[in-house]
Amino acid sequence: MLLRSLTLPTADVAALANFYGSQLGLVVIAHSATALTLRVGASQLSFVIAEAGTAPTFHFAFDVPADAVDAAADWLARAAPLLPVDGAYIAEFPNWLARSAYVRDPAGNIIECIGRRALAWPPAEVPFSARDLRGLSEIGLVVTDVPEFVAYVQRTYGLPVFARQPPTDRFAVLGGDEGLLIVVPPGRPWFPTDTLSTSFPLLVELVPALGHAPVKLRLP
Repeated sequence: MLLRSLTLPTADVAALANFYGSQLGLVVIAHSATALTLRVGASQLSFVIAEAGTAPTFHFAFDVPADAVDAAADWLARAAPLLPVDGAYIAEFPNWLARSAYVRDPAGNIIECIGRRALAWPPAEVPFSARDLRGLSEIGLVVTDVPEFVAYVQRTYGLPVFARQPPTDRFAVLGGDEGLLIVVPPGRPWFPTDTLSTSFPLLVELVPALGHAPVKLRLP
């Protein structure tokens, strides 16, 4: 599965334009007072102004070359403090053949740069920059009934359960190393923080498998 684009609501488009565009150097495709679209490797990340009185937060991840996670962490740290993981700043996921670094953006979104050894990306440049982001890697989806949603997505889009992560009633991962949907219920902490998952509207455009047409998944 490939994540082509995400559209997420935010309470502060201007702050995110400054953070992602000016501080991290992502290419700004479009920007207005109410919307922002950014280039993330082969993907697009869009923010739109949220409903008044709400402050949506999400978890999403960017793919980086597996040998560039430390450099990506340094790059992130120039814009926001790295989030600690058991006394360190790089999370190790041996079962996933991956390593990650995390920060929060000004809206409170938990951003992850993840390097997967199963993916043979070209090496990153030195120094690391936004040009070395390969695409969107993950998006967290908050649903009332995890098994029911997993069954729906499998039935509708043919997405498999991620082979490296057995599903439970409170945590399931759909897709493959190229792109993942992280499915959780409300009230589960987003790793590596104590921020509890909350359902907010979002739009995901994905390609279920090689040769398939893009499809759109809208929540809630």
